[in-house]
Amino acid sequence: MKQDGIAASTAADAGSAKGEVARYRAFFVTLGSVPEGAAEWRAAFAGLVTLRYIDAWAESGFSGSSLDAEREAVESAIRAVPSDMPEHRLLHQLVHASLREPEGSLTSVAPLLMAYGRSLHQRSTWALAVAVYARVRAAGAPGTGTRHDELLGAVAALRSGACQRKLGDAKAAEAEYRSALSIARKWDDEYIALRARTGLADVEADRGNLPEADLQLSKVIADAVSERTREVRGLAWHDRAHIAHRRGRVAEAVDYAYEAWSAIDDPVARERVLGDLAAIALAAGYRETARDANLVLAATARQPLTNWVATINLMEIAALDRREVDFTRLRRSLTGVALGPGLQAEYLYYGALGDLAFQRRSAAIEALRRVVEIAERHQLGEVLFRAEAALKRACDETYEPRTEPAVAIPERLAHVCAALSNARTLATIAD
Repeated sequence: MKQDGIAASTAADAGSAKGEVARYRAFFVTLGSVPEGAAEWRAAFAGLVTLRYIDAWAESGFSGSSLDAEREAVESAIRAVPSDMPEHRLLHQLVHASLREPEGSLTSVAPLLMAYGRSLHQRSTWALAVAVYARVRAAGAPGTGTRHDELLGAVAALRSGACQRKLGDAKAAEAEYRSALSIARKWDDEYIALRARTGLADVEADRGNLPEADLQLSKVIADAVSERTREVRGLAWHDRAHIAHRRGRVAEAVDYAYEAWSAIDDPVARERVLGDLAAIALAAGYRETARDANLVLAATARQPLTNWVATINLMEIAALDRREVDFTRLRRSLTGVALGPGLQAEYLYYGALGDLAFQRRSAAIEALRRVVEIAERHQLGEVLFRAEAALKRACDETYEPRTEPAVAIPERLAHVCAALSNARTLATIAD
């Protein structure tokens, strides 16, 4: 009888260990693939031991003060994380929260877990974020928590679904979105339900079923009529713009991107939408519209990267329009700026195309050779392909760049042109 008990206990411990490895497999994978001692390794290690500590605390039901030895070891790992990484602060907050609670409970630290998951999500460490969001969902599993707890779990499912899409797992993403939708309908939360429906439409688009995805998004837009769901309406318009562009319906794509820009309030999200609108317009040949959109971004962008990208885009447009004075001014504005390898390659590439357009062949060849060098060193395959093709043309003395006329924008987009022109004027005055 005693041996049976020991065997059962051993089996349970083995099952628990196996479950823990599966739960945090992404952290173990990261630790095995990153050089030990690197900042990313230390952050992942601190995250893993903190989550295991939180699990032990929650499963024991004890207060954090009863786990002094474990907590001290975890805090030592957290102190090794560079202080400028968000994890340093967020993991400290998680551990300290356990001290304030009379007994362990995932529910009490779920908002902090959500913040930690969001931080990982924003750094594009999607697999780690999924593991953390799963703990938030465990805290608010349907039927075990309050309305607030379950809806927080639904939001975690939405974010986990977005990460699964980035990881290329459409099946897992769909499951997350359907879980969020079920919880939202249970508690009659319109905002979360519409976000989940938007996610499901995006999964359809990922699978290549663009007509069905577009239909689902149009229904989301039709249902998102309240002020609270205004953001969802904007996000759905933005997704429809991408789908229309993929389907070759360029005018629709520009119109939908404009609707998204008009509906979204968050400044960073608006900049992202406007950047997409500019790119779609430029690809279609609507250069004046693309120019206005990029001028707004260059004048108002909150993030330097957005400003730099818009400036490079304006260089391209100035070269296409043969506006040499504008091209030279724009190019000079980025001289000496630390752009990073990828953006530096783009800056040199479009600078070289401008040199070709303005009959400076030798300067263009020199710049393109630098682009090839940067692209090879940093494995920028797509840029390398473009640069090598352009270099071959530049070295051909019979080659003459063609002047490509801008495409007249359809009358149906006159309201978009007027709005962007007004925004450009206001941005110029404010600047």
